[in-house]
Amino acid sequence: MGMSYSDVRSLPIPYRNWFIDRILKDINATKRLQEESKNIVTPDNYEAPKSNGAKQEDLKKIEKIFKKFS
Repeated sequence: MGMSYSDVRSLPIPYRNWFIDRILKDINATKRLQEESKNIVTPDNYEAPKSNGAKQEDLKKIEKIFKKFS
């Protein structure tokens, strides 16, 4: 349950400062977790590494496609 503006406003200043610091700490922790979760490899964003041979085959396929349209 959160506190309303009037609830926070009625707190003594030391408690208000603590409350603001606590909210900022929580916001920063949430941002950090979001940034860390962007770096996690999932089945949706996983791309298997390709060997040089596979890369060359892909390039040949692309060249064939472009030759059809030129």
